[in-house]
Amino acid sequence: MNVQDEWDRWAEVWQQQPPADMERLHRRARRKLWRMRAIVVFELLVSAIAVAQVMRLMGFAGIEWRWKLWAALTLVLLLIMQGLLLRARRGAWRASGDGPGAVLRLMARQAVAGIRLARVNIWGVVLWVAVTLLVAAPELAPARWQHDPQLKRLILLQCAVNLPIIVAGLGLCAWYLRRQRRRLREVQALLRAYEE
Repeated sequence: MNVQDEWDRWAEVWQQQPPADMERLHRRARRKLWRMRAIVVFELLVSAIAVAQVMRLMGFAGIEWRWKLWAALTLVLLLIMQGLLLRARRGAWRASGDGPGAVLRLMARQAVAGIRLARVNIWGVVLWVAVTLLVAAPELAPARWQHDPQLKRLILLQCAVNLPIIVAGLGLCAWYLRRQRRRLREVQALLRAYEE
């Protein structure tokens, strides 16, 4: 079989593919924009509540200095994370035009922003857990909590409540990261097809 016949066959198959439904892509981009706005509002609200709680914890007189340091580090990490999350979305809010190429480029920027968001969240959670475990190390020593029933209950409660949330959050971020990478590949393929 000669090469030209092969190219002609591939061109024929490609031309038989249905064109991208641009109205569906426009709707998808608009939905993503509204979801992004809602998520940013939710993140800012949760961050404000967390800042208030951490500030309150730092003001308690009966709290050990280690936990006040933990609260201060948590506050710094929280503010840095919020800044990184807002920065990760840069350029992913609006299309530069109404044409199919502009919408596809916006969708690609949104997928890249999603990848950045997932990475920032994963590393932020890992860093926060590491700092927390480092500060809590004296309480986590078996000799300490095995002889203090109140501390033992507190540690078990923290593990029962926070461990599933952290594992689920990291799992959700990993799933979202894979999903955004797949979406980016799909949008880039559509963009290449559109530009050809």
